[in-house]
Amino acid sequence: MWGAEEPTADAREAAQEMPAAPEEHQQQQQEHRQHQQQQQHQHQQQQHQQQQHQQQQQHQQQQQHPQLGPWVDDYARQRGGE
Repeated sequence: MWGAEEPTADAREAAQEMPAAPEEHQQQQQEHRQHQQQQQHQHQQQQHQQQQHQQQQQHQQQQQHPQLGPWVDDYARQRGGE
């Protein structure tokens, strides 16, 4: 009898202790997810700043393009003439 009762008592104690561990693990996961979200948000802001910088560069290139226009036309005529 004792041999059968002792394991069940241990099993009950183990069953009572088990639910606490997953909850703590879930809390850690939630904290970890929040930390990842903060990192992603900062990364998105950095990408947005880079995009603005690229747009400024493209705008400068467009302004410079009219100066190159005549040279491109002459080059196209020479290629066509050959």
